[in-house]
This record gives sequence, C-alpha cells and structure tokens, in this order.
Amino acid sequence: MTAGIRWEIPGVWSERYNRVASFSPRELNPALHGITVKGERSYGAVDFANTPQKPEKGMMKEHFRLFAPRLGLAYRLNEKTVVRAGGGIYYLPSTLQFSVAPWAQTINSYATQWLATTDGGVTPADSISNPFPNGFISTPGNSPHDKAQALLVGGGLSNIPLQSLRWPYQEQWNFTVQRQLPGGVAVEAAYAGSEGVHLPTGGLQADFLP
Repeated sequence: MTAGIRWEIPGVWSERYNRVASFSPRELNPALHGITVKGERSYGAVDFANTPQKPEKGMMKEHFRLFAPRLGLAYRLNEKTVVRAGGGIYYLPSTLQFSVAPWAQTINSYATQWLATTDGGVTPADSISNPFPNGFISTPGNSPHDKAQALLVGGGLSNIPLQSLRWPYQEQWNFTVQRQLPGGVAVEAAYAGSEGVHLPTGGLQADFLP
C-alpha cells in the first residue's frame, strides 16, 4: 500500500493597479439605493480589489484547505495473479481553460458605439477623421464604488467571478487484475474512472432578478 496527500494552494489572480473585480450577490448595490424591484431591494454588486468592500488584492479569496489524498494498493492473490487499485483527488489549476484570469473583465473592456447616421443613411453623422467627437466611454477600472456600480448596472458582467466559489477538482480511480497465462502470455483487465466536481461553467442564468 502507498498513501500520500498533497496540499494545494492554487493562487488567485491580481493586477498591478487593482483593476480586477469579483461579484458579491448578497451585497446591496450602492448605485440602486432606494430603488426596488417589485418591492425587493436590489442585491448584487461588483467589488474591486483592495477596497473597503474587498480588502484582498486578489480577484477571489484564496483557498488554503485544499488537501488532495492519494492511495495505491497492490495485492498478489497467488503466483500468477495480481490485483491493483488506486485513486486520488486532483485540484484544477487556476490557469486551466476554466480560467478565472482577468482577461476582458467588463470593468476593463468597454465599447464606444459609433453613430454612423441620424437620417437613415442619407448622410454620415460624423466624419471619418473624427468619428467619435464626444470621446470614448472610459472603463470603470477601479473607480469609486458607487460610481462604478452605476456604470455596470443593467449590463452583462463578463468574466467577473463570484467572490467565493468551491474550488473545482477531479476524482480519479482505477482497478486492475493481471494474470499470467501459459507460454509467457499476460492478460490484464482494468477499469478507470474519473469525475469532475464543482466544475465552473459560463453563461448559466441561475439567479434571475424577480
């Protein structure tokens, strides 16, 4: 029998100027103070790193309790037959495809729409030399809390994770029987299993407002 355990600390994403954020679904949104929807107050706010709402510099809270056990067994039934089994838990790294990296977070990626025409295409609204005379819509970045919330209310929050999530992991196990046959031939039959737990997903509308 062989046994072991790994202590995993996956790390969290941070940014030099604290331009990362996470979503807090149980926080009253300061930009909607006094505004109710069907009598209910509006919960849910984007909290920026290194602010009173979220003192940590990381995008999410670090995980320090990820312990991954391993176990392997081998048993010889007789001179020609061996049984083997093993299993373990493997935590997913933060750089996997299920990424929580701050690529294109809504707070850093805004689009200024171009107004091509105001008379149905008869004449252009603005010249090509100055297509955005009113300037560009600046990104919230790490703006004051209430100002940033006002910019974000009503829009999609792309790539902004919840502040507290169960860390995803994979369970793997296997069972093998090996048998020696006459003539120096060996036969092996094996079963291997794998299951993902708490795997993240995108585009899930799990908590619509009333």
